[in-house]
Amino acid sequence: MAAAQAGADAIGLNFVGGPRQIVPEVAQDILEALPPLVTPVALARLQGGALPDELLELLGQYWVSHVQIYGDFTADHVALLRRDGFRPMPVVPVRDRNFAKQSYEILGGRPMEAAAGVVLDTYDSGKAGGTGASFN
Repeated sequence: MAAAQAGADAIGLNFVGGPRQIVPEVAQDILEALPPLVTPVALARLQGGALPDELLELLGQYWVSHVQIYGDFTADHVALLRRDGFRPMPVVPVRDRNFAKQSYEILGGRPMEAAAGVVLDTYDSGKAGGTGASFN
C-alpha cells in the first residue's frame, strides 16, 4: 500500500519465492485494498507451461492480467497465456553480453508476438530473479 500511496503505477505480487513472497490470502487482502488505477502484476513460475490452478483462480477473481513469468517456459507458453487473456512478461536472465540474442532464442525467435514486455534480470544461479544486481 505504501508503494501505491507513493504514486506507483504498478505493484508486484510475488508468488515465486524469496523474502518478499506472499501467499494467496495476503494477495487477496492487497488486491481488495489496492486503489483502482494501480496495476497489480503477479510474479509467477509456470508449472507444466501453465499458471498453477490456485493462482489462476485468484487472478481471475480479481482480474489480474499482467503476469511476470519465471522459470522454464517457451514462446508457446507465453502465447498460450496471451490467448487466455493475460499480458505475459517473461523474465530473461542476463548471463553475458549476448542477452539480446539469448532473449530472442528463449522466446522462439518471436519475443513480442505474445509477450506484453520482456523483463531482463541479472543471472544468479542461486536465485530465480530479483537479484538487484546491475549489468552493462
